[in-house]
Amino acid sequence: MKILVIDDVKFSCIYMKRIFEQAGHTVLTSYEAVDGLQILKENPDITMVFTDLVMPEMDGVEFLLEAQKLSVFNSGLGGMALPPFVLLTASNDQKRLEEATYSGFRQVVQKPVDGQQLLNILDSITQIAADQKSLNLMIVDSSGSTHQWMTTMFDGTQHTLHCVDSAEEALKQVEEGKISPSVVISENSLDSMSGIDLFQGLKRLNQQAIAQEKISKAIPFLLLTDDIEPRDLKRCRDIGLKDIMHKPLDLAMVAAKISKMVSPESHKKKKQVKPEVLVVDDVGYNLVITQKALEQSGYQVHAVKSSFEALTILENNPSIELVVADLMMPEMEGIELIKAAKKKMKNRPPFILLTASTDEGRIHDAHKSGYAEVVRKPASIDLIASAVEKVLSPPEPKSEIQEGDLTPLVPDESQPTDSESEVVAS
Repeated sequence: MKILVIDDVKFSCIYMKRIFEQAGHTVLTSYEAVDGLQILKENPDITMVFTDLVMPEMDGVEFLLEAQKLSVFNSGLGGMALPPFVLLTASNDQKRLEEATYSGFRQVVQKPVDGQQLLNILDSITQIAADQKSLNLMIVDSSGSTHQWMTTMFDGTQHTLHCVDSAEEALKQVEEGKISPSVVISENSLDSMSGIDLFQGLKRLNQQAIAQEKISKAIPFLLLTDDIEPRDLKRCRDIGLKDIMHKPLDLAMVAAKISKMVSPESHKKKKQVKPEVLVVDDVGYNLVITQKALEQSGYQVHAVKSSFEALTILENNPSIELVVADLMMPEMEGIELIKAAKKKMKNRPPFILLTASTDEGRIHDAHKSGYAEVVRKPASIDLIASAVEKVLSPPEPKSEIQEGDLTPLVPDESQPTDSESEVVAS
């Protein structure tokens, strides 16, 4: 592969260049985004781009938006597909991170990041195109932002995207046979009918088409949402809507979900299925990267943003064997969630609590509430995965896991970075 690395920190460029070259790849580097654009023009065969977010003159998001305008990558004019872009950042600004995700980055990765993580990112993105067959994807979105994001994210794949701006139009296109989608992906928040309403309408059409032997099985449906109220979550369960993903998202997560929905049998054959885990965190970005880390380790993950959603999921999914929850959350924090789960369930699963608190009284309360492990933030995704493995293994004495040393969920900007020999500098 031919990789372009953009970072105004010289050491980061050198480090990533060495990691990728040792893996057999060709690497071009630049310390400025403007120079990076010129390199892209002159090397349209570049297969992946890694860029920093915060850079002088032009940041990583602006760099991607400018690259999207380059005529050499305008497929509508006979150009090549824009290569996948990966954003590296130490920022914990949630608004900025979500903006970056929806600008078209295939992954947004928190610094510091080590060499193995870089190679894993490279492998996961390149594997998507190799694994997936061509699909017809119907995208339903009133605002247009998800249309734009999905179009950018799936550019260069074999998928065909059909974008419609209302639930009514989506139902009409399917009913009249103008579009035969492999999967319908819909925002929940639409102008008139909601995404949940669309699912109900599509379910009716599926039942009619199956009865008439026009199709052999229902069209898979994926609901995208920022937040979902407990009453809506209950409604989803009542009508059989199981596939829900919380934003922000990245291509790897969406692609893996679609693959599982379209070919559940082959997905099960690929790897041994590990236990179901529930992840609860009110910070969307933390939720996404924790979910992704556990899914990459083979776990089946339910991810929600509130304790109230978590209780509903727990009540209706007795197969969940572990809960990973943030300690500090609005409305109902992690300790209260444990207590509420105790009252509602005869066999409450063990909990892992994530916390940045230095209040030993609160940690003591966590001990008394019946926790399994306490993981202190900032914690690496590897450390969380290890804690999950430990809890789901044969019982061991309770212990408190100390601060991690790789990728923090939300980096503490006041903390010094790891040594240059181990991680990319922020």
